[in-house]
Amino acid sequence: MTIGDGETWGTMRSTTEARRLVDEQLNGLAAALEAAGLEEDDLIAGQFTLAPQYDYGGVRRRFLGYLARRDVQVDVDNLERLNPLLDAALGEGIEGFQFIEYQTSREAELRAQARELAVADSRRQAEELATAYGASLGPVISISYRNTTPTPYRIGQEQMIGMASFRAQEATSMPYVPGDLSFIDRVEVVFELLVD
Repeated sequence: MTIGDGETWGTMRSTTEARRLVDEQLNGLAAALEAAGLEEDDLIAGQFTLAPQYDYGGVRRRFLGYLARRDVQVDVDNLERLNPLLDAALGEGIEGFQFIEYQTSREAELRAQARELAVADSRRQAEELATAYGASLGPVISISYRNTTPTPYRIGQEQMIGMASFRAQEATSMPYVPGDLSFIDRVEVVFELLVD
C-alpha cells in the first residue's frame, strides 16, 4: 500500500529559510514515522519545488514569501499500521494526502490466473463461434497477448478529506478497507477453421 504525495511545505521570506523549514518538517516526519514502526526504506522524499507567492488582492500584487514544497511517498505493508502512520504524519504538520493506493503481495499469482482465464475464455468463444458457423477449430495461426498493468485501488483526495473530518470528531479509528484490485489480460487468437 502506498500513501502518495503527502507533502511538507513552508512559506518564508527567503528561499533558504523556506527550504530549511521544509527540511525540518521532513526530518520530523521521518523520525515520527520511524517511531510509529516505519522502515527507513519505506519513505521516499521526492520532488522539491520552490516558488514565490504573491497576494493579488490589491491594486498591485504583494510579495508574501517563498513556498517550498517536498513530495513524500510512504510504502506500508500492513493495513493495521496505516492509522498510526497517518496520525504521526499529521502530527508533524503534513498538510494532506493525495491518495492511498492498495496493492497486493500476490500480484504474480493473480496475473497468472488472469492469463489462464483469458486463454480459456478465448478458446471457449472461438469454439462457440466456429460451431455457430458449422465449423470446428483447426490449428492456431496467430496469438496476440496484451498484458495490462493491474488497476490499483486508490482512495482519492476528496475521500481522504472526508476521512480526516470523520476522525477529527474524535471518533474511533476508522479502518481502511480496500476495494477490488483488477488484473486484466487480453488474448486474441486466430484459428484456422475446419469445415466438413
